[in-house]
Amino acid sequence: MDRMPVSFCERPLVRKNAKMEPISAATLQKYIDLLYTYVRDDFALKLSEKFGVVIRDGRHFIVMAVFDDPTVSKPKERNPNYDESIQCLTRCFVLLAFSDTLSTFNRPWESIIFMIGDNCSVNQAIGRKLGALPFIGCASHRFQLAVNDVLANEDTLLAKIHALMKHLSTIKCRAALRKVTPLASAVRNATRWLIVFSMVERYTKLHPALQSMDHATISKHSFARFVLSESEAA
Repeated sequence: MDRMPVSFCERPLVRKNAKMEPISAATLQKYIDLLYTYVRDDFALKLSEKFGVVIRDGRHFIVMAVFDDPTVSKPKERNPNYDESIQCLTRCFVLLAFSDTLSTFNRPWESIIFMIGDNCSVNQAIGRKLGALPFIGCASHRFQLAVNDVLANEDTLLAKIHALMKHLSTIKCRAALRKVTPLASAVRNATRWLIVFSMVERYTKLHPALQSMDHATISKHSFARFVLSESEAA
C-alpha cells in the first residue's frame, strides 16, 4: 500500500474506484494483523535451525537532510577522525533488519551458517561484522559470469542493441521516442546479469515503435545506422 495509512480504505475516492466491498479501517487493520501473525507463525515452523542468507536486489535512496552540527560549517574544528568514524548506514540497516528478523523467529546469530551477497562490498563488511560469517560468493557476479558464457556468441548483436539504446537515451532522441511510445531505452550494465535480458526485451518492445516513425524523424536523429536489420531482429 506504499506506506499509506490504513484509513485509506474509507476515502470516498478509493471506494469509488476500488472493486472491494466497503470496509472500515479498524476491520482492515484487524485482518492485516491476523494475516501477519499467520504468515509469521507458519514461516517459523518451516524455518530450519541452520540456514543461509542471500542478499539480492537492494534498493538505494538518496536523502537530503539538514543537521544542526556547527563542525560541518567549520572543518578546522572537526575531529580528524570524524569521517572515518561514520559507519556505512546501509550495513547498519541490514544488520538491524537481520537482528529484528532473527528475534521474530527466535533464532540466534549462530543460525546463519553462510551468506551469499550481491555485488556490493557492503555485504562483505556485513560478513565481517557478524563475526567472520562465511561469505561464499557474490550471487550477482556468478550469474553475470554464467550469462556472459551463454551469450558469448551473441556479443556482436548485443553490442549493436546497446549502441542503439545508448543513442535513444540522448535528450533529443528521448523526445522523439516519447512521441511514439511511453517506453524508454534500457542499456546494459557490466555488473548486472539481469539487465542484459531487460535490454533485449525492451528492444523487442521498442522495435514496432521505431518502425512507425516517419522517414524525416529517422533521418534527423540518425536512427537508421543503429536499428538492427530484419535478420538480426528476428
